[in-house]
Amino acid sequence: PDQLCPICVMASHCLILYVGLCISLGLYIARADLGLPESPNVVIFLADDFGYGDLRTYGHPTQEDNEIDRMASEGMVFRNFYAADSVCSPSRAALLTGRLPARVGIYSAVDKEVRTLQVTMPTGLSYDEVTLPEALSELGYTTGMIGKWHLGINKLNSSDGYYLPTHRFDYVGLNLPFTNELTCDESFRHLVNGPQPQSCFLYNSDVIVQQPINHENLTKKMIAQSAEFITNHKDGPFFLYFGLLQTHTVLFSSPPFQGTSKRILYGDSVNEMAWAVGETLDLLTTLGIDNRTLVLFSSDNGPHVQMCEEGGDSGVLSGGKFNYFEGGIRVPFIAWMPGSIAPSLSDEIATHMDIFPTIVELAGGELDEDRIYDGLSLTGLLFQNDSSPHDIILHYCSQYLFAARKGNLKFVYRTHEVPTQEFLQCSCPGGIRIDSLCSYDFNEGCSGEGITVHDPPLVFNLDVDPGEIWNLTGSDFTDEMAELSEYILEFEATFDLGEPALDGDMTCDVVPCCNLLNDNCVCHYEGNNFTEGGCF
Repeated sequence: PDQLCPICVMASHCLILYVGLCISLGLYIARADLGLPESPNVVIFLADDFGYGDLRTYGHPTQEDNEIDRMASEGMVFRNFYAADSVCSPSRAALLTGRLPARVGIYSAVDKEVRTLQVTMPTGLSYDEVTLPEALSELGYTTGMIGKWHLGINKLNSSDGYYLPTHRFDYVGLNLPFTNELTCDESFRHLVNGPQPQSCFLYNSDVIVQQPINHENLTKKMIAQSAEFITNHKDGPFFLYFGLLQTHTVLFSSPPFQGTSKRILYGDSVNEMAWAVGETLDLLTTLGIDNRTLVLFSSDNGPHVQMCEEGGDSGVLSGGKFNYFEGGIRVPFIAWMPGSIAPSLSDEIATHMDIFPTIVELAGGELDEDRIYDGLSLTGLLFQNDSSPHDIILHYCSQYLFAARKGNLKFVYRTHEVPTQEFLQCSCPGGIRIDSLCSYDFNEGCSGEGITVHDPPLVFNLDVDPGEIWNLTGSDFTDEMAELSEYILEFEATFDLGEPALDGDMTCDVVPCCNLLNDNCVCHYEGNNFTEGGCF
């Protein structure tokens, strides 16, 4: 028997190798049946606070036709596509992991109203989580990232960069590890003393190159870097994640786009963003790799409607950023791959979390079996006109179930208080938000005062009433409610929460600073007026 052991071991190794080869061959045949290239390149454009109704394609009456509309005319336009959250950090974490934000730890277990990572938080997306670039790197892809990150910066001090995207991607160019928020205002529309260095900084890779941020030609610089990355890796396969800075307030646009839109500042910003998308599509075509590159465009959540004319449009949908009405979570989604994706409209239901399993499958990989994924592959839907793999989609705010979508019906269990028309008229004279005029005390968290629990849930037929105006609770939905209740019970039995990254003490020690010898932490920025922050 001792002499047989090496043979047995060899036989078991051969069996494992055989099974692995069969799986790989099966995936290759599946891709071949779809008429897809092996290991296609992938580019993801993720806009910031961009509304469902902000494009001509999605019905905006005055936004100019642009390159994103051109992408839509050549690709598949989704009309029932959802973000995993209605604010930045949790939504982006879900897209890059294929898992609900609370599973991956981007939430608060003690019901903080803050739902996104802040510059004073020594936390970020856990390294226990496998992100899409890491999964693709294992499959032979070169991965790159440009733009907004918002999944963590420092852990111990102002410059350790423990959570920066450089640890997840092969290449990282110009990036905002936090965000382009209102305190970055250079126009003096909102800040009389100019931008605040504490929350406004631009990195190149893992080094601060500007603090605060000068927005002029910033999009052009990012496009130059993305073009260089694509050109250098045109033989593929490559993955590029482009976190567009538009249209988060503070709004900005470079000189060539200023005054180009009927929608004034917001429309100018949209036009510049669309130009960036168009430049990339044109480059892919020029390089002859457009037919083996999947390009996706979406937004992380709905528009910041509280910013009035600077805040975007939900179209026919109600609500926006921070809440779970359709305008907060239903987002534009366009898929483009000439020769493989036919120009079409899809009313099928899908989510950002589906992107991870879809791309991993297209790349020839498989999902890890040591964790639960909330997304499902959309390859059949994208390339074979199949139905959605989802019968039900659950919408969680942190660990709380706010709504469920089943077919054309939406069941609403919790709702946020939303700004009224009277509040908007008071706080935005002339269309520009002025915080000092009206008190803003709306709860943007997931529980507590201002959150209404509905038992029984509100019911809306979204085919008839996408604006969620007419509650159908009095109608007979007994069968649907019973099926949904059983589904939720089964789901929540496996809904394991991650370590909450939004809890714990905040500290000024981890706020990025380009030069600790400079009291204001100002570097490579022309200007003398700065707003003092809480840490500087």
